[in-house]
Formats: sequence, C-alpha cells, structure tokens
Amino acid sequence: MRMTIIRRFDVEMGTCACCGRQVQGRHPLQTSHSLRVGEVQVGPQALSLAAVLNKELGLSYERAARVLELGHGLKWSRSGVCRALARLGNRAAPTYQQLRSGLRQSPVVWLETPVGEWEPARRICGFC
Repeated sequence: MRMTIIRRFDVEMGTCACCGRQVQGRHPLQTSHSLRVGEVQVGPQALSLAAVLNKELGLSYERAARVLELGHGLKWSRSGVCRALARLGNRAAPTYQQLRSGLRQSPVVWLETPVGEWEPARRICGFC
C-alpha cells in the first residue's frame, strides 16, 4: 500500500509599507497562488486509482471516493472525483484521437481476447 503524503504550507501575508498593497509569500511546491482554492491536491496515483474504480470496475463517484477514504485516508467528495476524472479525460483526449486515427488508417487490426475467453483472436479489416 502506498503512503499518503501530506504537506502543509504556512504562507506569510503582509502589507507593503510603501504602496499599501497586500502581498503574500509562495512555496516552490505550491501549484496555485490562491489560499483557499486548491487547498487539497490529489496526486497521480490516487487519481489513477479513482479512474480504475469508476471506469473499469464500475463504481459510482461516491463509492470511489469512499474507497479512497477508507483505504487511503483521502477525504474526497463525489463531485471532486467527477471533476478530476473529467480533467483527466480532457488531458487524455489528444492521445486518444491519435490512437483512433492511427487505427482507422491501419489496414489490419488484431483484437486479442483476454485469457480464458472462448473466442479466439479475430482479424478485422474492411473486406471480411
């Protein structure tokens, strides 16, 4: 089981003595200047586990969030899981489109069936 990494950033805030503008510090590992937005960040391993739970195993967003909470201590709302998986899908879309166009231009595509399936591998082309 992977360990959850929790980081806390204490960001100093102040007011400029010259102009009166509010200023704040920043840690190099921060991904946002916002103090309340993006307070919790989910790493790639938790995101990929949520994707497997939802897309491959068919768990709802709520149940995927519950598994991550019980198994890894990540408190994540079902809407947070939904939005994160939507962002993941948007990032993967160009790669998916390249794969689709490559397959469509290929004269022959082999489909391998999983081990234990009764159907043998099939050849699919435009002529048979």
